[in-house]
Amino acid sequence: MDYRNSSVMKIVVAEVENLCADIPLRISNNPQLEVRGIQRAQDDWRTYFGPLEAFNGAIGDQFNFMAVCLPECLPERLEILSYANEFGFLHDDIIDEGSDQHVKEDGIKQIQAKMLLEMIKIDRERALTAAKAWKEFGDVTAQERKSFGSFDEYLAFRFGDSGERFWFGIATFGMGLTIPAKEMELANRMGRSAYKAGGLTNDLYSWEKELAVSKANGESHVVNAIWVLMQEHSCSVEAATLLLREKIKECVSDFVRIAKEVEGNLELSIDTRKYIESALYGISGNFHWSLQCPRYRPNPLERGTPQRHDTAATGGNPTAEGDADRTSTSEDKPESSSTLNEVIQDERASKHPKLECNGNLDNKPANGINRNRSAAIEDGAEIFLTEGFPALHDEVVQAPFLYISSLPSKNVRSTAVDALNIWLEVPASSLDIIKSVINKVHATSLMLDDLEDSSPLRRGHPSTHTIFGIPQTVNAANFQLVAALEEVQTLNDVRCLRIFTEELQKINLGQSYDLFWTCNIECPTVSEYLNMIDAKTGGLFRMLVRLMAARSPISEHPAISNVVTLFGRYFQIRDDYQNLVSADYENQKGFCEDLDEGKYSLPLIYALQTEKPNLWLNNILTQRRVAGKLSFEQKRAVLEDMNRKKCLKRTAEMLSILHKAIEQNIESVEKDLGKVNFPLRLLLETLKI
Repeated sequence: MDYRNSSVMKIVVAEVENLCADIPLRISNNPQLEVRGIQRAQDDWRTYFGPLEAFNGAIGDQFNFMAVCLPECLPERLEILSYANEFGFLHDDIIDEGSDQHVKEDGIKQIQAKMLLEMIKIDRERALTAAKAWKEFGDVTAQERKSFGSFDEYLAFRFGDSGERFWFGIATFGMGLTIPAKEMELANRMGRSAYKAGGLTNDLYSWEKELAVSKANGESHVVNAIWVLMQEHSCSVEAATLLLREKIKECVSDFVRIAKEVEGNLELSIDTRKYIESALYGISGNFHWSLQCPRYRPNPLERGTPQRHDTAATGGNPTAEGDADRTSTSEDKPESSSTLNEVIQDERASKHPKLECNGNLDNKPANGINRNRSAAIEDGAEIFLTEGFPALHDEVVQAPFLYISSLPSKNVRSTAVDALNIWLEVPASSLDIIKSVINKVHATSLMLDDLEDSSPLRRGHPSTHTIFGIPQTVNAANFQLVAALEEVQTLNDVRCLRIFTEELQKINLGQSYDLFWTCNIECPTVSEYLNMIDAKTGGLFRMLVRLMAARSPISEHPAISNVVTLFGRYFQIRDDYQNLVSADYENQKGFCEDLDEGKYSLPLIYALQTEKPNLWLNNILTQRRVAGKLSFEQKRAVLEDMNRKKCLKRTAEMLSILHKAIEQNIESVEKDLGKVNFPLRLLLETLKI
């Protein structure tokens, strides 16, 4: 690697020498940028959450976290990444304290959106890659684990929780790296030892801090490798610490070997090699920072300075009470193994209720369906006069909905609800109901759309009706609409009932025109097309904002409705455009699927109206109706015709105009309400073509 942004820092620390002697310490040439990022993060935290006392995050006595853990970070990116890292520390330590849940969630979304918008301005592609990686990291950490049966079980958890996906986003954005798709899995596999070393190093030095937090919370365990090793081996803190050190040394040694092999492998891309090398210096930086940071060692006498730090007398082994000279006693040991195992078994049983019937769900009587064919035959007239049969279980009618809800999704509508709530401040209880209603109506529309359009794929997976059949899919959709109506009723607001039925009618009305034009091979005008999508696509966005406005303590702002109307148009036209040009859409739905469906998208309307009569194109659409779809060659010919007539270019221009208009409307509302809406700005930016 060409080291342009960092220098080697020569220091000798006995404890580090014992764990990663073969890795030098590098430090950024621009440490002041990290300080600025840290200060900005703390200032924004005060803005959205209130007072913040002296906080120990990334700051260290001699050097700060990012400066030594990602020393080759590009200078123009170091400040915002330091902001992101400090926000992570703040979130981990303070989010469960202080303000109510509603304020917390809004504040978090504002900070996250503000951060990502700044990153997108610097490097859109890598910022979005980082955002995706961070979402995956969040999904892993959301799977809360309280206790572990073995170190290997814990390590599998810690490997995800150690921030591999978080750090992937940090490193690739910070250094301007793009890992080729064909090398992605290999890069992750090669970096695994480094991330294990990083996660376990965190456990080693954060033990006393995490022990204190667990005690303060009245918990019976600590989510830390030292605790797991104590439980697994029935040993003291000191013995478990020594075991952990050996395991860290194994991980470091393994990764040093891998890094040397990668360095000489010229078949790998330069960015993959840089990524692996950055992880090498991350290991050394993490060790050195951990030894001298107030976050893990708040007592200055325990930290000292790296040049003078000497842990030879104690082996650097923290004890449960933070006294390095105290010998281990029985108080250092965890609860008995039997007690911990009982806790583990209780948690496993609660997560796997099927085990209560010995894994045989078929014999479950509560669903009203007896699948045991060996049961006694019920004959005679008596059964026909019986009342009070068990209520039918809803597992059959729910299955199609649960299936489509499980497919990968960008969650645009739920994100829109959260973003709009920055302005509307709907109480959490009402907001949860509105989200659930919108999700049910949206999932129902997807099931029916795929069926009506004869679409075989949805998000790269089989469409619902191709698995459950048309009758079950239609019935399940109807069931969900009734369920959504029941949820609206729980809001106890007649306005919400009226809004729900009005917008649901408009959604179906818009869909009727879309289907009519396709069935009759009748091309709409641009104004007719916009009118249709205002009803069909805009209806759901309008439903969510009207429901929110009805439950909001804030007076409705007319410009918010304008934002939503324009957003619905942008969203549908963007979908039409991407269906024809995006490789991702092709992977998820097939090549130009809208042409197979005979759907009159804006580019196709432009193509037909540019040349009248367009006998060639009209005949192709007629053949689609006869055959049920178009061949690859026919679709490619239609695309070539659209490009020749600049239809796709015109569509992209219209999207740009709409995008700008939405931005202006957002700015207008922000000015009037005195509140910048970073999450809504971020949502719009991520959808930008």
